[in-house]
Amino acid sequence: MAQGRPFSNILVAYDGSASAQGALDVAIEMAKSDRARLTAVSVSTVPTALPLGPGGGGFDKMVSESRKEAKDLLEKVKERAAKSDIKISTEVLNGSHGVAAAIVNYAEDKKSDLIVMGTRGRTRLKKMLLGSVAQGVVTYASCTVMVVR
Repeated sequence: MAQGRPFSNILVAYDGSASAQGALDVAIEMAKSDRARLTAVSVSTVPTALPLGPGGGGFDKMVSESRKEAKDLLEKVKERAAKSDIKISTEVLNGSHGVAAAIVNYAEDKKSDLIVMGTRGRTRLKKMLLGSVAQGVVTYASCTVMVVR
């Protein structure tokens, strides 16, 4: 609840990690209790260094595969929300300028009043307190951010 008021427009960032699954569960419960609109986003990213030479693959193919992976993740989110009788919107975001920036910009564009996300995503890098994406969202978001372990 925002300063004693229920949230009305909740955004959950989802990458398929265990932390993101926990965030999804929390977001679904909050959307139920607050009767809020719920949107899930997954960010499509491509590596900054691309393999060259025969069999190196093309940029367009990598972008396409990344978008497909994000869409597949969001299909699982829709199934999970349906089991809880929650209507959810989903969106694949372009992460070419950074995952945190994509989430923050989307939240601002859609006037989200809460972002729910996991502490760490699928990257194996360990941070002392928060993953770099969560830290970026907490730092730059203009709305409330809930980080779930």
